[in-house]
Amino acid sequence: MSEINTNIIKNINKDQILKDAYDLSFPRRVGSEGNLKARELLVSKIIELEYKPHFQNFTYSYLFRSFIFNIIRIIYILGIIGLLILYFPFTQERIIWILIPGTLIIVLLVIEFSYYQEISQFSLINWKKFKTKQKELIRNGQNIFTIKSIESRLIFSDESNEFQLDFEKKTKNKRHLVILSAHYDSINVSFGPFLIIFTSIFNTIGILIIGFFPIVLLILQGIWYYIFMIIYLIFCSLTILSLFLRLSRKLQNFSDGAIDNASGVSTVLGIALALKDINLPNVDIIFSLWDAEEEGLVGSLSFVEKHLQKLINLYGIEKIHVISYDGCGSKGKISFGRSFGFPRVIKHDKGIVNKLKASAESLGIPTKTSWFYYPPSDHACFGIRNIDSVWFYSFAAVSNTVKDKKELLVGQTLANSVKITLQYLLNF
Repeated sequence: MSEINTNIIKNINKDQILKDAYDLSFPRRVGSEGNLKARELLVSKIIELEYKPHFQNFTYSYLFRSFIFNIIRIIYILGIIGLLILYFPFTQERIIWILIPGTLIIVLLVIEFSYYQEISQFSLINWKKFKTKQKELIRNGQNIFTIKSIESRLIFSDESNEFQLDFEKKTKNKRHLVILSAHYDSINVSFGPFLIIFTSIFNTIGILIIGFFPIVLLILQGIWYYIFMIIYLIFCSLTILSLFLRLSRKLQNFSDGAIDNASGVSTVLGIALALKDINLPNVDIIFSLWDAEEEGLVGSLSFVEKHLQKLINLYGIEKIHVISYDGCGSKGKISFGRSFGFPRVIKHDKGIVNKLKASAESLGIPTKTSWFYYPPSDHACFGIRNIDSVWFYSFAAVSNTVKDKKELLVGQTLANSVKITLQYLLNF
C-alpha cells in the first residue's frame, strides 16, 4: 500500500466519528419527531461532507407484520401445550411414535417462518388500497444515501428515482460496487437486557429441543426416561415463557440508540469523510443510511426490491459487496456476521469476510466471525439474494433497551471499524 493510503488510515479522526455518534444519540423510532430530526441531521452532515444526498421514500404496515407472526407463535404455543399433555410420563409410547414426525414438521416450519420473518416480502400487499382503509396502520420511512464514484459512470437520477449510467464518462478498469450501510432508526422493548437475552436463547434452543428431544425419549427406559422427561418439561416451560414474553413485549421510543445504531451511522460517515478527496481506481461506493430496520429490515428491503436488479445489471452479481454496520461502537471485539439462518444457512464467505479479516490483521486489530440463527441486520436482505454481504459489529447487550446510552460508545472501536474498512477498500 502506498504511503498516501497508509497516512489516510493513520489520520482517522476518532473524535469526529465519536461526535457524529453522540449527535445522533436520541430516540428516533420511525414515525416520531426524533426520526424526522435524525433525517435532517444526517442530510446536513452529508452536505457538510460535500456529498449529494438522495432519498427513497417507502411505506409499510407495522400491524400486519406483527399480527401474522404473532398468530404463528400463538399457534405454536398451543401446540406445545398439547404436546406437554401427550408427552406426560404416563403416556403410552405408541402415541410418541405418532407425534414425533408431526413435532419435527411443526418445529422446522416455525424455524422457517421465524427465519423469513425479518425479510418478509411486505410489498406483496397492495399498500395503496390497504392505506386508504387502514391509515393508522401505515408508517412512512425514508432511506438516505449518497454515491462516491469519481471515475465511474454510476449516477443516481432523483427525477426518475433510479441508478443510471453516465455514458459521457468512460473507465478502463473493471469496477466493483461496495454498499456501506447502517440504519439510523432506534427502538426499545418494554423489558431489559436479561429478558431480551433469555427470550432469544429459548426461542432458538428451546424450539429445537422441543422438536428433537422426543427421539431421545424413545430409546430411554426406567429412571433415565423420567429424568430426561423432567428436563424436557423444564425446557418446554421455559420456551413457553419466553414466547409469551415476546408476545407481551411492547415496542417503544425511549432508547437513545447510541450503540444500536448511532455507532454504525457514524462509522459510515467517518469512512465517507476519509475518502472525500481520494480516488478509488476500482471501486464505486454507495453510502446508505436505512430507515425502519428495527421494524423488520423494511428500509433495506425496500431498497433491494426497488434498486438491486438495476445495480446487478450495471455491475454483475459477483461485483457487488455489502457491509452493514450495526452496533459497532462498543467495547466488545469487532466481529463479522458471516452467515445466518436455519435450516437454510446463508453464507457470505465468497471473499468479503476473509478480506476484512486480512485487513484487520494487517492493522493489528483482533476480530472474530459468527453465525446467527436469525437475520441480524440489513445485510440479510442482500444475502438472501446471493449478494456477498456481511454484518460488521461489536457485541453489546444493551441493544433495544433504554440503557443504550452514548456513554457506552468507545471512540477507538469506531475508529478501528473505519480503519478496517478503508484498508479493505484500498486493497481492491
